[in-house]
Amino acid sequence: MKFVDELPPEAPRHHGHDWGPCLAKLRAHPGQWAHLEPGKDDVPNFTKRGAYALAGRIREGRTSAFAPAGTYDASVRGGELYACYVDTEAGER
Repeated sequence: MKFVDELPPEAPRHHGHDWGPCLAKLRAHPGQWAHLEPGKDDVPNFTKRGAYALAGRIREGRTSAFAPAGTYDASVRGGELYACYVDTEAGER
């Protein structure tokens, strides 16, 4: 254990990933599932375990880029994340 006189400065906070390019690709293919590979094609890095959490956030719109809930769908198969844009006007999934 080491005692310090002052705390080090706080690290900059991560304000989220820019999902814009990924969303544009999904919206260009409504109702079609896309495999979201971590760290590739404008997709952030995430673990296989994180894929399940991210899928829930996408489905429920808890990641602001995917809001409101039901705009996008997501599922995990074999630890791999898949997502699709739900064309709300056509009612496709």
